[in-house]
Amino acid sequence: MNLPIDPGEAIVVVGALATKPADRNLERHQINPVQVLTVDGVEPVRALDCGEFGMSSLVIRPAAGVVYGSSGNDFFRLDLATGTVTDLGIDLEDSHEVTEIDGSLWIANTGRDEAVEVDLATEQVARRVPVRSVRGSRPAPAPSSPETDGGETVDRFHANQIARALDGKLYVLVHHVDGKQIVRYVAQRLVKMQGNGGVIELETGTPIALSLSGPHSIECVGTDEQWICDSRAGVLRVYDRDWREHAQIPCAGWGRGVSVSPRSGRVYVGISSIRKRYLQVIPTSHHSRNMIQAFDVAGRELIGETNLAHVETINNVYVVSRETGERLLRA
Repeated sequence: MNLPIDPGEAIVVVGALATKPADRNLERHQINPVQVLTVDGVEPVRALDCGEFGMSSLVIRPAAGVVYGSSGNDFFRLDLATGTVTDLGIDLEDSHEVTEIDGSLWIANTGRDEAVEVDLATEQVARRVPVRSVRGSRPAPAPSSPETDGGETVDRFHANQIARALDGKLYVLVHHVDGKQIVRYVAQRLVKMQGNGGVIELETGTPIALSLSGPHSIECVGTDEQWICDSRAGVLRVYDRDWREHAQIPCAGWGRGVSVSPRSGRVYVGISSIRKRYLQVIPTSHHSRNMIQAFDVAGRELIGETNLAHVETINNVYVVSRETGERLLRA
């Protein structure tokens, strides 16, 4: 099945090497952290061959002629005209998603469970907001696990995106709404168990438990829907503005990175191959290759897909104009 792409658009895919050596099949020199897909094929963005493992997230601002990005522990600006990459000196640890909201860049600083706001005008940190969950919530319990030979509970939300939802509020997407992550040893390998993911209102700490397993990538689709990758479950979940679930759309596996085409309205989703340490705890039907899938919004169905080489994990997907894609390749 081929991936449908509008001739006037490009799909920018961000990826990396597996962070743990035991999960790897490739070496860093074989990784193209940023690739541009068009109707004519796939090309790597040489100016963004950055990071020890690859890239985590981008904010592409063609009107300003810049791209902001992170490989996890850094934050930089790429000048599209000159190809110059400038490190902005922002202290991060395992950052995931970077999102532009109302004149600020919001970084999910996952390693420290905090939301970092960067003022676009000054490119300086405006504030750091620790992720918290107010007491009194009733998060969904973690699912039962296979036979293990040990385990523990650690204090962690695993915050991986800040987003403005349809109700106008800022939310943090987290793997654990109660801030408790269960880790177990399966066949002598440390495995993070999932199942109580959801969103937390950033300013108030109010949690909304959605029973998600390793969720990633909130995306507003139209004016009435917000889609989230329920990554371990291998589905896209569709919610209304009140976080009521309206649909589940099967995808090929571990989804991360969702973007909507302004021209066609199609939704593009990044799918990563399952890491070796999770093979015993994720159903075999979800053991996919690295790929991009396209979905029809009205029919809620898969309409195309393509495999992607030179990455071990896909971290983000962005639909941009064909012109912007070509500017990235020239940088």
